[in-house]
Amino acid sequence: MFNTYTSIWITERIFDPDFVFNSSTAHLPDMFAYAIPPPAEMPQYMEYITSMPDKDSPEVFGLNATADTAYRLAESLTMLNTLIDTMPKEAGGSDGKTPEDIVREKLENDILKNLPPDFLEIEFKEQILRIQIPSGLDSKMNIPLNTFLRQEIEQFQRVLTIVRVNC
Repeated sequence: MFNTYTSIWITERIFDPDFVFNSSTAHLPDMFAYAIPPPAEMPQYMEYITSMPDKDSPEVFGLNATADTAYRLAESLTMLNTLIDTMPKEAGGSDGKTPEDIVREKLENDILKNLPPDFLEIEFKEQILRIQIPSGLDSKMNIPLNTFLRQEIEQFQRVLTIVRVNC
């Protein structure tokens, strides 16, 4: 494809005043004509660039007009399928339980049982102190990565506590 476009567009004739990259504009007068503007100052080039359309017609690339329709149809179907997939589903066979009861039961049976035990500050600090560090660094707890690790463990412990208290 690159060789084809190069053989058509990278030639001396692109500098002809009547040359346009999308020759189908002769058949469709309302289509933007992609051409190299005549030599001018920077503001004129910028004006030409800003006049270009936001979306190109498929004919610009040598495609049939139905290519755009097919693309937009596929895009719409994808969006609709995504919306359908994300819609809440009705739970069947819930034995008269409310959605809140089902969620609570799932939390108690699945999520809460799989939570890790609480982190004990003294234990993780001892483990950090056992990590070998490069010589020349003063204290193991003042190394940036260890500080980051300690802060992350403290934040995760807060999340664990909130989940256990609220479930």
